[in-house]
Amino acid sequence: MAKLIKVEPMGFQETYDLGVDQYHNYIANNIVVHNCMLLARRLAGFSGSEANALRKGLAKGKDNEGAMKKLKKLMEEFKERSQKAIEDGLLSQDQLDDYIKILESFGGYGFNKSHAACYAMVAYWSLYLKTYFPVEFMVSLLNFTDLSKKDEKGGAVLKKYIQYAKKLNVTISPPNINTSGINFSLDGDIIRWGISMVKGVAASSVNEILAKRPFTSFSDFLDKVEKRKVNKSKVVALIKCGAFDEFKDREYLLNHYLGEVRKEKGYEFIPFGDDEKRKTEEELLGIAISFSVLPKDTDYDKLKEEYGIYSLKELENSEKGVFIGKIGQIKKKNSQKSGKPMLIVEIADDFDDKSFFVWENDIEFIEKTLITGHIMTVPLKKFDINSDGCFYCGPQKDVVDLT
Repeated sequence: MAKLIKVEPMGFQETYDLGVDQYHNYIANNIVVHNCMLLARRLAGFSGSEANALRKGLAKGKDNEGAMKKLKKLMEEFKERSQKAIEDGLLSQDQLDDYIKILESFGGYGFNKSHAACYAMVAYWSLYLKTYFPVEFMVSLLNFTDLSKKDEKGGAVLKKYIQYAKKLNVTISPPNINTSGINFSLDGDIIRWGISMVKGVAASSVNEILAKRPFTSFSDFLDKVEKRKVNKSKVVALIKCGAFDEFKDREYLLNHYLGEVRKEKGYEFIPFGDDEKRKTEEELLGIAISFSVLPKDTDYDKLKEEYGIYSLKELENSEKGVFIGKIGQIKKKNSQKSGKPMLIVEIADDFDDKSFFVWENDIEFIEKTLITGHIMTVPLKKFDINSDGCFYCGPQKDVVDLT
């Protein structure tokens, strides 16, 4: 750990507090000039918790009478315990007094300016990484986010991030028994789903798989792994979510494993087509990652250039247009503002999902035309260019069922 040599006044230039490791550093002109927590520890011999209490007190000491008393006590301790640093010649009493004045004024300006600077830097770094290293950016984002949470609209965070990756032209693929890591990981120029993220596959199973690979075939996998650590339920889950797709298709492997390898009593052939795959991926991974909302051969660029039909991601930067998507729930309710009936319709594609409003005059047409589960084109308009909300705007001829 570095030793404090001396403390010198650094003038009154703009200084900001950026969080680095466990400390809060004040930086000016990109040079670290002092650190309230570190100095409290080195000058006054504060413990880590005492130094952190001082930092919090400086920021919030004026919030209430109790906080002010606590801060006053901490500052008195800081002054008293810093006397040894003066005796050792590290700084003068005047320098310490000046420094204390700066610290005491920190709560009046420090956190708003420091956080503005901090967030600006984070935004700059994030934008740079997202632009030039989109795959690596998305791997980090997915691995350091609680994907079980809901977003501000109540939707699954995981689904939103998968959609966002597609906007960046980043491919996220199902687990692969040979190339997947524990969590999301890079596999060439794609992101590979982590083995530990398959529902029902325990940490001991993951460690066993990682230790015994590579596997040259499904039979090789069964020969190498300990049955005690990777039992029947784990193997079935890995087959169903696509971890062995490089060897054989899921239907074959599932029936081969249960019927021929395990020779289960009363076994009957299990059909495992696209519907079953979609359902089990949603169950085991939280999302049907192998499937797209619209058909895989949908050429969004061609639809846009030749027919003027847009994907929902284009709605972010346009005010009005004809958009393609799969129709979800259609709900009827009364407007809170006017009391008049209206519809709220869900529409989704591979990049986004939206809810749009249908006003009273268009309800009859929309109710008899839009079909839940069908891929359709719908003319939509945003309330304003900066709004996220939109509504059906006609004309009726632009509503087309493409299913």
